[in-house]
Amino acid sequence: MKWDVFFAVILIAAGLGSLVWSAWITYLAVMSRQWPQVEGTIVVSDLQRSKDSEGGYSYRPEVTYQYTVGGKEFVGSRTRFGVWLATSWSAPSLRVLQQYKMGSRVPVHYDPNDPEESILETGINGTVFVGIALATTVLIFGVFWLQSKW
Repeated sequence: MKWDVFFAVILIAAGLGSLVWSAWITYLAVMSRQWPQVEGTIVVSDLQRSKDSEGGYSYRPEVTYQYTVGGKEFVGSRTRFGVWLATSWSAPSLRVLQQYKMGSRVPVHYDPNDPEESILETGINGTVFVGIALATTVLIFGVFWLQSKW
């Protein structure tokens, strides 16, 4: 097998896998609007900073919350559905941390069939669409690459 064809097949598989994952996240985001709600408490609200390959820094928010369902305590860390990308500027992460301050009480939505699955912000947001767009782009690129090799 030629390496070009192998690379195209890998791209197609990655694109399809990412699309399936994005479809699942989209489904959960839509369903979360109907999930029951309990009160929770923010137990971690921290700015994560890591050094990137160019010597600069990338930032992402870390938010963890506790909540109780049916007498059982759970810990969650998902604020919204989609991907949290680390960025080279801290402002977006700081906005999230401002919204979810340590010790604050927050509404937590949980999946009634799996109370471990929880979210603070229900519904679809822009990062879900970014994931779908990136997955589709990789898939299309792989298909065209494969087509050009045959």
